[in-house]
Amino acid sequence: MSLARPILSLSFWNTLCVIALCVVTELFATVLWVFPKMERGIIRLAEKYDAYLPEITIQGGQASIKEKQPYYIENLMRNGLVLVIDTTVSSYDDAKKYLKNASRGVVLTRSSILNKEGDEIKMFSLAQLPDMVINSDNITKAIESIRPIFKTWGLLFLAVFFMVSKLLQALTLAAIPFFAVRLYRQSMTFGEAFRITAISMTVPVGINLFLSFWELSIVNLVLAYYVTFIATIVVVTRDYVIELGDAI
Repeated sequence: MSLARPILSLSFWNTLCVIALCVVTELFATVLWVFPKMERGIIRLAEKYDAYLPEITIQGGQASIKEKQPYYIENLMRNGLVLVIDTTVSSYDDAKKYLKNASRGVVLTRSSILNKEGDEIKMFSLAQLPDMVINSDNITKAIESIRPIFKTWGLLFLAVFFMVSKLLQALTLAAIPFFAVRLYRQSMTFGEAFRITAISMTVPVGINLFLSFWELSIVNLVLAYYVTFIATIVVVTRDYVIELGDAI
């Protein structure tokens, strides 16, 4: 039996329901794999704070640390960023001296933060910040407290993003069957091409759900998704062309 025939018999609304099912599957894979991986990465970064940076206390709009100052880190996170903490100074001119030879850098003074990008230096006051103590434990607690909110809004955003992206994928890749059948002097409406592409989407979505258990990189998952997606479209389109040829 032709693969294309049952696909083309589906209504437009049934096709949209299949796309919605793909969106739900992608969300499930995200909750299963992406969110936990992101959380573990963020927690690991928070736990490493104490190994690289001093505990910073901000009270009444003024910062202080217990370590010897100036506290200087060059090439922070291996991206050329210079970090200087000197809460013994508060003037803009004194703080700016630390960034004289740096192309990118941040200076924390008693009452402000200076950020340099290229030739531009911006200053942010600490006066509006609440009192806090910045260390690994408090950062981890803050992450734990906002985790439910992040997951809720993250899922809502991803649901909209996946729905829009899946529709765009189906519309864009519908050009493959739409023009491919014309190479064999056959005809196909764009609506039929859209249905073939939308239903073909279920194969790469299902494969990616399976691959998510292996915790592959995002690049590999995206590559596997589009390779199997296009391959499925080609197979179904070929089946459609063969069926039309047999019918003539």
